[in-house]
Amino acid sequence: SLVLINGLPHEGDHYDFGWNLIPLKLKKGVNTFVLKVGRFPRIRARLITPQIPIQFTTRDVTLPDILVEEDNSYLGAIRVINTSNSWVKNYKITSEIKGKTLTQEINSIPPLSVQKVPFKIASVLDSALMGKVDLKLSLNNEKGTLIDSKTIQIKIKSKHKHHKRTFISDVDGSIQYYSVAPSSNKNLEDSAMFLSVHGASVEAVNQANAYKKKDWGHLIAPTNRRPFGFAWEDWGRLDALEVLANAKSIYKPNSKKIYLTGHSMGGH
Repeated sequence: SLVLINGLPHEGDHYDFGWNLIPLKLKKGVNTFVLKVGRFPRIRARLITPQIPIQFTTRDVTLPDILVEEDNSYLGAIRVINTSNSWVKNYKITSEIKGKTLTQEINSIPPLSVQKVPFKIASVLDSALMGKVDLKLSLNNEKGTLIDSKTIQIKIKSKHKHHKRTFISDVDGSIQYYSVAPSSNKNLEDSAMFLSVHGASVEAVNQANAYKKKDWGHLIAPTNRRPFGFAWEDWGRLDALEVLANAKSIYKPNSKKIYLTGHSMGGH
């Protein structure tokens, strides 16, 4: 849960997902690492030499599902690792899906740090392309030189199937996602909405997928920011309220038919 590297504290890997990456510069001679056990009673760490000074990591990517009925751009987020001693400034990310590209400038990244940055994804309106497709991401510096690229898979779906949506959080400007089990009634009006909060160690996508579609309302599952997150308090509570507001703006439910439910930690 915590590591001291030559006396300086760094966050650990609280969920044991293998997501954590800490850029560091080793000093000549003895380097001291002190690791603290967290929720899981084991310690695991290794040193990795970076292939290039500034690079993408596909650990902990946030992606929406692309919905063939919606002609708008989408938001995703990927982490950029800066292992150099210089600031990353005026860099841009370009996404390409089925020949359509969108480019966005990213925030400056301090030396020896990792930052999760947003990027835009173009729409795909061809229902014949539904399924998993390649999404290519390119990172270019201020001169337009290609620094790194990654190809990841993203899903193209119908909005009438279980799917994920993303939005910009007002809490910290990050890209967050939530999952939807849409109504089985494609022409439903004056609908109900069920906000379902998940239990510990469960992702929002698994929470929504646990429900069959209802003919009288849409089910919405927020993330709590992480599988354990904030136990639906603090930022977890704010995340749920932001998701509810975002979903209400899309589905426009009857204000007298909005319900809250939850399992395990979410049931508390």
